[in-house]
Amino acid sequence: MIAIFTLQLGMVAGALLWLALTKAPNRIWAIVITGACALVCVGAAAVGIWIYPPLWLFGALATGVLAAIALRAWRRAGSAHAHEPAQTLLRWLGAPVWFIVGGALIWQGIIGRAPPSTDFVNLAPPLRGGGYCAISGGASPLLNFHMETLAAGKEAYRGQSYGVDFIAVSRLGFRTHPAYMLQPAPRAVSAYRIFGAEVFSPCNGEVIVAHDGMADQPAGEPNLSLMAGNHVVVRCDGHDVLLAHLRHGSVAVSAGQRIEMGVRLGEVGNTGATDEPHLHVSVQRAVNPQPDFSGEPVHVMFSGRFLARGACLPD
Repeated sequence: MIAIFTLQLGMVAGALLWLALTKAPNRIWAIVITGACALVCVGAAAVGIWIYPPLWLFGALATGVLAAIALRAWRRAGSAHAHEPAQTLLRWLGAPVWFIVGGALIWQGIIGRAPPSTDFVNLAPPLRGGGYCAISGGASPLLNFHMETLAAGKEAYRGQSYGVDFIAVSRLGFRTHPAYMLQPAPRAVSAYRIFGAEVFSPCNGEVIVAHDGMADQPAGEPNLSLMAGNHVVVRCDGHDVLLAHLRHGSVAVSAGQRIEMGVRLGEVGNTGATDEPHLHVSVQRAVNPQPDFSGEPVHVMFSGRFLARGACLPD
């Protein structure tokens, strides 16, 4: 997670640094270079994982710095140094690159939030109360990291390709409790708001798999021995619904049990292939006779809403 935070902040910082170093020969160029940088900032906001810092804080900081540098560029437009060969190269190479990067990010953000035109399964929210939001989800790879399992060689996990990962955030957008707000990725699982949250069945069906017994690992130390960790699979109308990374000792159902929507399944934990506590939900067409994660993936909606990164479950 730290690597993702560093990468997205580094990209924005790079665009702002380019803007600060580039001198405009006239005010038209001042508008062009400012626009290229602004496009990158908007694109980063559209697809980034803004939980540290939260999106509102990133937006405020980026807007303030961008405005200050842009005003400086506007006032200094036409300086003699702007016609130096190095400055000309900086403008003509940098502007197209940043326009392309920013435009591509914005496009990914747009298409990734569009509801699927293919079949989907509509589920009830598996978490109750406000503040549960998607950190990974949607219909584009930059918004939904699960889509990487659509690539060749990852067929064993293809059923989770359209999955959604949920975290809990405060009104200020922090995913950790107040004592940990200054830490980008604390190791203690109890630091995360979602840890221990109750998980409920999002549909009527039969429990196909109920796995418990894996200990919760510290954040940042994924356990790849069982990717889903402690998990439950509920078969609903020909679809297998996976709810994964549950807390050790919390699974409250057993295989073969018929359950109704809203039945308590367990609690959110940090088990399996996870960097920090979250709830993974994905749907695939039922796999027989032995359930696994290689079925045909199906898009999922919650109470009729398609949730991409940053969107939240209804209260």
